[in-house]
Order: sequence, then C-alpha cells, then structure tokens
Amino acid sequence: MRRYGGVAVIVHQELRHQRLKLKEQDESVECVAVEIKLKPISLIVYAAYMRIFDPEVAEKHIVNIKELCNTYGTHRIMVIGDFNMSSVRWRLDESAEYYLPTNVDTNMEHFLAEMHDLPFFQLSNVKNKYHNVLDLVFVNDLGDVELSVDQSKIIGTIQQDVSHVPYEIAFEYCKRGTSMNTVEKEVICYKTGNYERIIEELGAVNFTSELNNRDVDSAFDFFYSTINALVAANVPKRKITVNLNRPEWWTNELQRLKNRRDKLFKRNRNSTEYMEVLNKFDELSSTLFDHYVDEVQDSISDDPAAFWKFAKRNSRSSSYPNEMHYKDTTKQSTEGIVQLFADFFEGNYVEDDEQWLFENVYNAPEAPQEVDITREDIELAIHSLKWKGVYRSCSTTVVAVVAKDFRDWEHSSEGDFEKAFDRVFHRFLVGKMAKFSIGPKTARWLYENVRQIRYYVQIGETKSREYEATSGIVPGSILGPILFTMFINDVVEVVIHAMVLLFADDMKASMMIYDMNDSLRFQSDIDRIYQWTVTNRLLFNVGKCATFTACRASNNVETKYKLGNHDLQKKEEVCDLGLNVDKRYNLIHHMELTTMKARQMVGYIKMKSNGKFKEKTLRILYCAYVRSRLEFASVIWSPYQGVYKDDIESVQKQFMIDLLDDRSRAASYRLAPYVDRFEIREVKVGETIEA
Repeated sequence: MRRYGGVAVIVHQELRHQRLKLKEQDESVECVAVEIKLKPISLIVYAAYMRIFDPEVAEKHIVNIKELCNTYGTHRIMVIGDFNMSSVRWRLDESAEYYLPTNVDTNMEHFLAEMHDLPFFQLSNVKNKYHNVLDLVFVNDLGDVELSVDQSKIIGTIQQDVSHVPYEIAFEYCKRGTSMNTVEKEVICYKTGNYERIIEELGAVNFTSELNNRDVDSAFDFFYSTINALVAANVPKRKITVNLNRPEWWTNELQRLKNRRDKLFKRNRNSTEYMEVLNKFDELSSTLFDHYVDEVQDSISDDPAAFWKFAKRNSRSSSYPNEMHYKDTTKQSTEGIVQLFADFFEGNYVEDDEQWLFENVYNAPEAPQEVDITREDIELAIHSLKWKGVYRSCSTTVVAVVAKDFRDWEHSSEGDFEKAFDRVFHRFLVGKMAKFSIGPKTARWLYENVRQIRYYVQIGETKSREYEATSGIVPGSILGPILFTMFINDVVEVVIHAMVLLFADDMKASMMIYDMNDSLRFQSDIDRIYQWTVTNRLLFNVGKCATFTACRASNNVETKYKLGNHDLQKKEEVCDLGLNVDKRYNLIHHMELTTMKARQMVGYIKMKSNGKFKEKTLRILYCAYVRSRLEFASVIWSPYQGVYKDDIESVQKQFMIDLLDDRSRAASYRLAPYVDRFEIREVKVGETIEA
C-alpha cells in the first residue's frame, strides 16, 4: 500500500456532475477532472498530485489542462492540488487579487509560464508548518472567487497534515429552483393613461402664482409633486417579472422558440417537430450572438473598456445575496440586508463632537479669491455634459528620476490613510480653505457641497433607511480629490528633516541615513506626522504602513521604526507608482512580473474572444491592455540584457502568431519571417516594442 499520493473530488449528490476523460492519464499522472453543473456558469475541477515535481509529468498535466480549456472555454476551471514546488515564493500582485511566483527553479519555469499563458491565476499563499506553499489553486477567471484557510472545520485539527493546511474556496452560484434571478417590478402604463383629465387638472393649477411666491427649491418640489400626483391618479400601473439572467442578445422571438422547445422536449424529445424547433432555436441564437459580438467590437473600437463587460458577462450571478453577516447580526431578507449595508457604510463616517458655525471657523485671508459662477454658466455646463453610466477615474503617471551616491542608504516610510475620503472633518476642512486664498463665498459654496448629504442603499426595488454623511467628501466627484488634497496638504509643514511625497491618500517620507542620529531624526518626523493624524482625526491604516531601506552597500544602518505604539513592518521590495524596486534598486523582478502579466493578458483576451473577434479588435485590445503594460515607465526599467529583451519581444511575437492563427496549421507549415508577419496584418514594423 502506497503511503503517498492520490487525488479525489467529492461532489454533493444534489449537484449534477460527471467525471471527464483526460488525454494524458497513466500511472505517472495522478489527476481527476470533474464537471459540476452550476448556474450561471458550470465549474470544472482538475485535481492533481505530484510527490516530486517532474517536468515531464508537469507537461502531461499541461496537455490535460489545455484540452479542458479548449473544450470547455466558457466554464469556470479550477486547477488545484499539490505540485510540490516548495522552493517557489508567491508574491501578491499589485491588484491584490492573485499571486505571482518568485524564486522559481529552472525546471519549474516552463510549467508556470504555460499556466500563465492559458491564462490561469494562482490564489493560494497558505503556508504550512515549514513555511512552504505546496497546495496551489489556479483559476481561469478571478471573478468572485475567494480563498481562505478552512473556516468550516471540515477536517479536524488532529486529522490535519502539518504539510498541507486545509483551505476553502468560495464563489457565487445559484441553487436549482431558486427565484433569485427574477425580480418583480411595478411599471407605469403610459399607453392607457387618461390624458384628457390630466390636461384638465393641469389647467386648473395657477402655476404663475404658485411658482412666483416660492424660492427655487420649494418651486421645484411643488412642480415635481404636482406632476407625480397627476400621473399616479390618472395612469395605471402593473407588475412585470424581469429575468435578470437573460443575455443581452435575447429577443422575444428567441424566448418563444425556447418555450416551444422545452414543451416538445417534455412531450417527446425524439420527435421530428422537436428537432426542427431545436435547430431553429440554435440557429437564431447563434445569429443573434454573432450580431451582439459585432456590436461589442464596434464599442471596443470607441472604448476598449467595453471588452470587460463582454468578458465578465457569465463570470458571476446577477442575483443578490440571500444572506449577509455584519458584526453580530445576520439577515436573510432583502429588507434586512439593505439595512446592514446602510449600517456598514454609515459606520465609515465620524461625528464631530463640537457644535460650530461656518463664520466662527473660517478666517478670511488677506487677498481672498472668489470663483464667479453665474446661473447661465451652470446651465451651459449641464447641457454640455455627456452622460456616462459608469464613473471612471483617471490617473496621471508621475516619473521621478533621482541621481544619488549609492554608497549611502535611504530609509523611507510609507503610509496609507484609513478610509481617508470618508474621514475628512468638515470643521477642519473649512478652517484650512483660507490657506489657499479661497474667499468666503467660494469657501461656503465648497462647504455646502459636502455637508448634510444623505444616502441610502438599494437592492432591486428595496431601499434602506437614509443616513447622513457626517464627515468626508462626495465619492466619485470632481471636487472630492481637490478638497482632500487641501485637507492633507499641511502635513508636510510638520516634517523637519525628511522629504514628504503625497499621492492621493498615500504618503511617503524618505531621508538619507548615515548614522543612528539620522535614524532618530527620521523617527522624530514619523512621530510628528503621527501627531498630525491624531490632531486632524485622520489616522493611518497601520496594516498598510511600512518602512523600506534602499542601499547597495552591505553596512547599512538597521533601525526599527514605530508609528505611535505600533512597530512598522519592513519591506524588502516595494511597488511605487507601478514600479517594483528592491532594496538595491534592482528592476529585474519588475521586468519578469511585467512580461508574465502581459502574457496572462494575451491569453485572457484570446480565451474570452474565443475566435469571434476580428483582427482589428484584437489589435486594439493588445495595444490597450498588453502593450500599454509593457511600455509603462519603460524609460526607467528598459533592460540592456539580451535575455530580458527577448522575453519582452516574445510577448508580441506570440500575439502575432495567435493573430495569424498559425497554431491550427499543419505541422509542416512554416511561419513567415517576423517582419513579413507585421506587413500581412498591416502593422508597422516601427510599432514593435523597443526594449
């Protein structure tokens, strides 16, 4: 009897499932693949075990996984198991959604590169007793997947293996028979309204007298309530059921064929009539989907971000959660859930314990500046707005080139404000406006922009209670970041020795350290910054604060720094404005991560497009999401070593091969020269990535 090895996938009997046949499955390849029928997207679990990592066995696993990806491209695929890559260290990606490998042995590089190219994302960093990560979890789509150490205690502590820590994977799916994918809505039937009576009742209202005797706000409320009351009294309503899981290309004709197909299937699935309706349904569905893909490609031409809506259309359920836990409270009804959400969001704000008036806090500057805005300016601005359903933030890339004597060393401290945009005290904000020469009229206007704003949470047609934002700035607004910058701008004034850099809600203080006296000065600046946060009631998120020492010498000054009563963690590598730098200013790891993530994105685009996209669309997506990543800040990290130049260039070469679809050619087919491939696809050679 073997002591090691073996894989098993146990599925609950209520879930429809089947075991899948694999191409490579012999005594050396321990694996099993199971398809589990779930909604809105089915799941495939590929479980594997390798007692010792063997490149040849790993290649057989890759063959199996590729076959699953090609056959079940629209499924959620999880590759889990012990691959015995104990030497690999996993580092959290800057998106904080998955892990990237470091310290990879040569014989493991090919396996991990193939997994990233497919693409798969590794979620596990659960370390065992020996501080190794043996059990890995690869998913082909991050979506709503979450991994954590076993919370359900399925395996008792005594039964647990010290080398393999149990973990659980959570994701959304809909149970059979659930009605969570439909919602009832009440709609107004304007076609059957009594408009003669509406006109008659409107004529009886003296709007001239009513509006002239009111201010703007009350006049608007009167007009709005009058119209609503007339509509409610004279236009009927009816309830309709909306299916939230219908695809965007669904039509009434397709629904009619689906209903007919389902009835005939129950009656006699072998009848000629059933086969005719089935073929009509499949043909119409395929035609409508092709039209939908064409529309998506037109949208991508104007806005590449439209790709993400298409890519994630089946990745998660559109239903709402049927249970929520917050603090010590659990709610299962929609009414209770929205109230818990309201409690959570309201808890982000802080109350001001003092009563104050604007006139007592604001001190007018010597030369106040006012913003002169007329009513006509506001109306013109409103009419010129282009409506967008989704708010998108923009960022500016800041590149700083620093020349230093690398025989010295620099200590830096990084800080992140906790719930910064929700914790801005309005009283302190008003007091700081005068420092920017903002006049009283403009200052009051800015203050009115953030005070006494009320919110509520809505799920479907269910709304929570209203709650007031007692602090903070308006999220997603144009003025929000400006007001926040005004609030924290004076933190640099308390620092004496270090250099302080601010970027949104992040702060960095850095200083050249030559001896312990410099370390003490740096600590004193950290103490002053901490005191500023206490005074302004905008505390740091201590878990995200850290120190970093950059030095190429071996005799650097080692010092532990504190933020208040908390010891700051020390990092060996930092990601600063998208650049990964270690303590010796080495950018090799950044190059490896950049090419690895670029390959993942090429594979993701290929997987989601599934051969449906035109070459023009694929080129747009490549330039937007792959090439842009490779060229980001390349003036700083551009490599001079041939191996890294070739690695970067191989990303675009692989994309060109996929664009030409040469993988489907016969084995004897030879690729055209690299330059000719660009000419075939109307891409200029000058547009290749210069390393």
